[in-house]
Amino acid sequence: MQGVLGLIWQREADWFVGDLSITYERNLVVDFSFLTLVDNEAFLTHAPGRLNEAFSLIRPFHWSVWPLLLITVIFSGPILYILVDTTDGHPQGKSMLYWKCVWWSVTVFLQQAAIIPSENNKIRFVAGLLMLSVTYVIGDMYSASLTSILARPPKEPPINTLNELSEAMRDSGLQLLVEVQSASQAMLENGTGVYEELSQLVTRQREYLIGSTEKGMQLVRDNKNYAVIGGRETFYYDIKRFGAQHFHLSEKLNTRYSAIAFQRACPYRDNFDDVLMRLFEGGILSKITEEEYQKLNDKLMGSEKFDAVSVVIEPVLEGSEPQQEDDDKQLTIAMSMKTLQGAFYVLAIGSILAGFLLLIEMRSHDKWKNDKRIKRIKAPFVYKQKAPIKFQNRLYDLKE
Repeated sequence: MQGVLGLIWQREADWFVGDLSITYERNLVVDFSFLTLVDNEAFLTHAPGRLNEAFSLIRPFHWSVWPLLLITVIFSGPILYILVDTTDGHPQGKSMLYWKCVWWSVTVFLQQAAIIPSENNKIRFVAGLLMLSVTYVIGDMYSASLTSILARPPKEPPINTLNELSEAMRDSGLQLLVEVQSASQAMLENGTGVYEELSQLVTRQREYLIGSTEKGMQLVRDNKNYAVIGGRETFYYDIKRFGAQHFHLSEKLNTRYSAIAFQRACPYRDNFDDVLMRLFEGGILSKITEEEYQKLNDKLMGSEKFDAVSVVIEPVLEGSEPQQEDDDKQLTIAMSMKTLQGAFYVLAIGSILAGFLLLIEMRSHDKWKNDKRIKRIKAPFVYKQKAPIKFQNRLYDLKE
């Protein structure tokens, strides 16, 4: 045992007061008093960034909706053609009627004016239902969702659970940091299940032990490929110091307790326990914790420049949820070319596709003209023999 616990174990120190979590290994060498702090374990990641605005046009609907929507657009025209053909027939020809039905369905989905290619009431009723569903269900829902997304671009999904953290470490290369000789390190080394999986992933990193939680928070703030695990309440107060806009705090993982460490069989430990229980019942311990963090922030504000809003300390009681910044209170952003870049990408792709189709049509037309001219040149000469004179006289009489 090293550090201050080693001094207590060797009886070179009597007791230690600090943020010292109770673990099984520590309890084997020292005695702990009544708890001084109740904390929850959590991990801290970089704040989720904004998603790329280039794909804003496809985000209003889930990926599972788009295939069904495309199938509806593709097959609505042929289905309408079948209904018209079985009801009215095809006085204008099958090909002309088919392309009229297809073009009508495309214009309806683009919310443009179109003439229904039939005067039958049944066909008009079916077409009217399709227009209502397209305009008031699909179109309005898409427009409303797109407006909201463009005004407030969505963010990447945050990491909240240990399973998500493990998946991010395997797939995205996220590196987990832990304070040396802390309760979190003991949990990783001795835990089972998902903790055991995290321990195996952590050992593959070049370095994962850090000297203090503050150092890990600085790395997380400057690089989104890092995450640090530790006490949730400690993270909450330190977030106020480093800027809450840089971090994302996960949900509670487990509860851990801190206490005063004494020598084994210390004679005055009971006196400490009696005093600590009275302080805990009166809420004085929580008040002392808040004031200590406030003094630390006042000291930092005296040496560095901090935002006055970001260093306001709010009480965090056990069992309550820390009040984090609400994204709904953030102002919406103004429209810019970066926000609307998805529309220009679609326009560019459509223009390229239209030019490609035009080139194919021109080449096909030229080939059709050349084939027609070649057939005319290679056509065999037909000699028209005149009828005999006796038949010519009869034809002349008939004409008269």
